[in-house]
Amino acid sequence: MIFISFNENTPKTRTSLLELRNKRKIASFGLEILKDKEDALLSEFLEVIKQAKNARTHLSNNLSLGSNALARAENWLGPNNTESIAASTTPQKNILVDEKNIMGTTVPKISTKNLKRDLFARGYNLHDTTESIDTAADFFETSLDYALRVGEEETSAQILAEQITNTRTKTNALEKIIIPEIFNNEKKIRANLNETERQETAKIKRIKKILKKT
Repeated sequence: MIFISFNENTPKTRTSLLELRNKRKIASFGLEILKDKEDALLSEFLEVIKQAKNARTHLSNNLSLGSNALARAENWLGPNNTESIAASTTPQKNILVDEKNIMGTTVPKISTKNLKRDLFARGYNLHDTTESIDTAADFFETSLDYALRVGEEETSAQILAEQITNTRTKTNALEKIIIPEIFNNEKKIRANLNETERQETAKIKRIKKILKKT
């Protein structure tokens, strides 16, 4: 951010005018960069929101299908046996939480591997289960993948939204306060220089008239 130091005691000279012009050029250049960044962040934000919405839809569908399959298993095996099978299931260990960079903004990145496992990798005894248990496990493991995606995308969207707000605040400050202030200060100095030049010209003319009379 560029801070403008100008007051009535600032020397109203051509050097000061040149300094202000340079500041205005730098501020204008910075404004264009911030606008480009804001546009890029907004584009990324909209894409992340789209992906989050899509993942949430798949999550809802798979949870619903998994719940239906689990209900069928409970009807066949009973709630206690179903809970015992669930407790014997091997926990998921293929989840890695990392970070990635989007336009200079750090957001979470969740990597998964083989969340949807084959029958023999889940840990429960296949002889004590039904096909409904396997179907429910398929849907819930897929749901876990989508749940992680939802968490990643929605967290990223929140972070990007905050960054967009911060960038927009800086953009507005440059566009509506700082650059206009520099421009107004330039006008004041130019007006002062013009008035000084007019007075000097008038003084020279007056001296010439005096010299002609002598």
